[in-house]
Amino acid sequence: MTDTPNPRPIRRIFTEAARKGGDFTLHDSGLRITDILDELDRDGDDAVLARHAGKLSPRDLDVCRSVAAHHMPDRPEYKNNGGGSPLCILFDENIPHRIIPKLLNGDCRLSHISFNGLTTATDSTIWLFAKTEGFKALLTRDTDFLRIIETEILDRLHKAGNFDAVTMDDLPLVVHINSKNRNDILANHALLKTNLQRIAAITDAQPRAFASITLGVNGQGAAQTVRDIYRRYMKPSIRETLPDTPAFDKALLNHEYINRLRARYDMPDIRFSQEQKWADFNTRTCAMLRARKQTGPSAPQV
Repeated sequence: MTDTPNPRPIRRIFTEAARKGGDFTLHDSGLRITDILDELDRDGDDAVLARHAGKLSPRDLDVCRSVAAHHMPDRPEYKNNGGGSPLCILFDENIPHRIIPKLLNGDCRLSHISFNGLTTATDSTIWLFAKTEGFKALLTRDTDFLRIIETEILDRLHKAGNFDAVTMDDLPLVVHINSKNRNDILANHALLKTNLQRIAAITDAQPRAFASITLGVNGQGAAQTVRDIYRRYMKPSIRETLPDTPAFDKALLNHEYINRLRARYDMPDIRFSQEQKWADFNTRTCAMLRARKQTGPSAPQV
């Protein structure tokens, strides 16, 4: 996994010179980021902001440190960005890269798509990059990545034919930040910092139990297992009963919706059919309903 400067300027950073072997500069002021970092080491934030009043803001200082964490091996920000850690987390564009310096802990490697030439990439391209480059988690505010991993898990479930046989250790854990306000991410960076340990614990588990987790700005949210994903796409009329064995039948799953999603993310269709599995499931369901009528709601499910 490498962090390659984006050939197009990142917002507030001029990267064309860096791509050609020169220095990163702040796009608005033209100040060299290396010079600002040296001043910060020597004098501290307040003195640097006072010296460059009208040219620099606290946000600019975070931008400088973010560049250092990605591209400057001699800087403490880079060294504290978990260079040798197997836990690599990719931040989507909708989470500001300037939050990364606030989250550095040496235990995980944090990277942003803006520093990997993916600013204008499609979700499918970003997902493929995260998989092939070995990222253990993808942090995003975009629900599209939840749908991408769900449809990929469904495909694996269709091929495996068993919930327990589905492996997802090679897929990035999708960490969805459930916040409508972009600035909430910065205001609540302590929440993200705390949850880095939770993300690490989930990705370290063998086999991994969860495909995704959702974090709300006021607390922890839900996590999705393979069974949860399958149940999500079941038709409403039979969601109350989860079959013991997954059946990819048109009468059971919302097959048209699933394949529309897969087409949207450049994935081939899943084949749905009228198989014996559905008939068997329907038989079990009818038996369960008869048992409920005879013994009441507390009767064990078949």
